[in-house]
Amino acid sequence: EVFANASRFGARIAPPMLTFCLGFSEFLRALLAIPMPSTGGSAGHLGDSWNFYRPVLFGDTLRTLHKPVSCVRSRSRPEQALICFGLQIVNQHEQVVQDGEITMMIPGRP
Repeated sequence: EVFANASRFGARIAPPMLTFCLGFSEFLRALLAIPMPSTGGSAGHLGDSWNFYRPVLFGDTLRTLHKPVSCVRSRSRPEQALICFGLQIVNQHEQVVQDGEITMMIPGRP
């Protein structure tokens, strides 16, 4: 704690990857609550691009915002769709602490 108080942020912070993992798991929980077509395929996380803007301090309250940005049918697996989601993690002051895009492969409609 002494070291953290003398650091750039002036206090202990949550590791940025922990913040990402918490936000991503909240996003997945919401995504998996949506009924999806049963095409025999499986869903998967294909990748992400991510930005860090400000630290998350101990005691901060976080909220996750997400929306689809684009959707295209997979050329190699036409029963699947590639969906890019925009994701933001905001703190109790409505400041964006991290954001980025997550690409998922999800079963599509026939």
